[in-house]
Amino acid sequence: MAWSSARFAGWQTTLEQRGFVGCARHFIECVQNQTVPETAGEQALLAQRIVEKLWRDAISE
Repeated sequence: MAWSSARFAGWQTTLEQRGFVGCARHFIECVQNQTVPETAGEQALLAQRIVEKLWRDAISE
């Protein structure tokens, strides 16, 4: 069986496990290369607001 980083997921930081490291790298590369990110900031903000509303609704029940 070949070794892979997937076998050692516990060695990754939480930020790596959740994809934040890749997102940050992608954003920095876009700034450096003056390219448009795969996900617009407006989309991310809208998604965050939806999640926050769902969370607030759930805790108020």
